[in-house]
Amino acid sequence: MTHEEPVIKQESDTNMSDKPTHPNIPQEIHLDFLLLANQQILLDRPCNLEYGKIGFDKLTPKEHIPQMEINLDGMTAEHFKTMVSNHLNIHCRYLPVWLIVEEAEEKCAIEWMYRVCDSVDRDSSFTDERKFFGYGHEGFPEFLAAAQASSRMARLQVNLRMARPLPEPEPMVNTSDMEEGELATSPPDQASLNRTGNRLPPPDENDLSMPEFLTFCKIPRRNCKIWKVLDRHEFHHWSAFQGVTKLELRRLGFAFGAVQLLH
Repeated sequence: MTHEEPVIKQESDTNMSDKPTHPNIPQEIHLDFLLLANQQILLDRPCNLEYGKIGFDKLTPKEHIPQMEINLDGMTAEHFKTMVSNHLNIHCRYLPVWLIVEEAEEKCAIEWMYRVCDSVDRDSSFTDERKFFGYGHEGFPEFLAAAQASSRMARLQVNLRMARPLPEPEPMVNTSDMEEGELATSPPDQASLNRTGNRLPPPDENDLSMPEFLTFCKIPRRNCKIWKVLDRHEFHHWSAFQGVTKLELRRLGFAFGAVQLLH
């Protein structure tokens, strides 16, 4: 008796590429950004600003950012943006890009542009392009639906854009709640210095206020998340970080990127 081998039909790559992406298969996201950041934290370029002066420069990727592989099934806008921030923290170590993004995102100052480029009728080029724009969570639900309905050969692109820099308000200091030792480290009144003809000396690394210490560590001094952790643990002076390990900082609630800059 002759046994015939079963015939297994294989689908061509062309047919496979036309099918929507399976929800359990990770998709690649291409990232790009154009941000505006204080020159004082941009270590990749010279800063000629006087101490206390603020100036902003455009910030773009210095090198290629690897694609972010992500499973979009059940993804929320908040979780997606957290993953983008973590990815930038890993692959843009030359600057605290993730801090700039998170700070601007809290103020809805970043426009997110989502692009889904796909082929039509097995065309080898990306002949179908859909764009979705928005601040905050705007545009993400439409992008998610389009990405999940796209073919396996589609290109997904996310661009982050800041149209204008964030204002840099001076931190408020309530002297009524400060101890005598804390008042001793407060900067002198600028008006009284002007009356005596003296100028405010350059910052001393051994006697910095907390906002100055954050700037010294290349952390934007108005980062809300940092201040919440500082207030929660009553960190009022930079010396509170002396002898603290990275693991202890993480346990206190500081984000991974902030730990690298503080330690």
